[in-house]
Amino acid sequence: MIEKKALWDLDFYKILGLIEEFANSEATKKAIQQIFPFDEFISAENSLKEFEEIKKYFDTGGQLQIFSFPDISNLIEKAKKEGVFFEPSELTQFLKVLKVLDKISPFIDELFNFSFLSKKIKNILKNNLSVGQPYVLERLENTVDEEGNLLDTASPTLKYIRKQIKLTEEKIKQKLEEIINRSNVTVFLQDRFITKRNNRWVIPVRMDSKGQISGIVHDVSRSGETAFIEPAEITAFSKKLEELLIEERVEEIRILKELSFEIHQISETLHREFNVLVYLDKMLSIYKFSQKFNAEVPQLTREININLVNAKHPLLMLSKQVVPLNLELKNKKVLV
Repeated sequence: MIEKKALWDLDFYKILGLIEEFANSEATKKAIQQIFPFDEFISAENSLKEFEEIKKYFDTGGQLQIFSFPDISNLIEKAKKEGVFFEPSELTQFLKVLKVLDKISPFIDELFNFSFLSKKIKNILKNNLSVGQPYVLERLENTVDEEGNLLDTASPTLKYIRKQIKLTEEKIKQKLEEIINRSNVTVFLQDRFITKRNNRWVIPVRMDSKGQISGIVHDVSRSGETAFIEPAEITAFSKKLEELLIEERVEEIRILKELSFEIHQISETLHREFNVLVYLDKMLSIYKFSQKFNAEVPQLTREININLVNAKHPLLMLSKQVVPLNLELKNKKVLV
């Protein structure tokens, strides 16, 4: 096995760093960082054949619509556990990955036309020969957005509850507007506006007049000059709003549990599909790197024979014109 120090001296890891710049995910960058020279000839040959085939695919107009996606490796491991529960922000990560899988799904069949690529992809996917989870993707698209918010469309019940919350809040605000415009109330106000304190709708009353307004004090200003009071007239509305907010949270939890279970059921398949996505993104990154530096696929031989034709160091090509190197070594292991 080649020593890591030798690879450092050869700038091998710096080259991997250049390839990483083309990656669409932290997961792909990790995969690129794991690239290491093979000990066996057949493994190296197969790897180069895979790249040769995907290079031919891209060079002849093939495409893979891979865009930025998160590393969900840890979430997939979590998904494999019984009774798993995902928050909306975590479901959003699955949504982003499934969208990419859905985009590349039509092109997987085209890659099966290449023998080495086909073998590699099938080896990762095992019994499943396609990628994408359209049903779960649709469920996620109706449930969360890409910012991690739970959507009204997650369920008809949630949509109805949120509509009732909105209507109730409107009634509360209308009532409070009416209250602060009364002449017998205005004189006790610190300011004429309505606001929220501790998740309750309130009005700002001068501290020396708080006893003049019937209601509950929910907060006090930093200066101590203002009491934020929930007038007694809206207490019934506030109670209803509180009950609706509890109903909303109960429904949200039910939805999240249901979707978490569905992801748990596909966790093993999703694990394999994610690995295919990372593999293809890695190959796409290497291809883009090869395009930038006009790199060619080397020809391997089992003989002790090295023949470099117009070879250039990629790091040197970044900053200046490079004089190509031609070098041939036959039946020799060392160049002095």
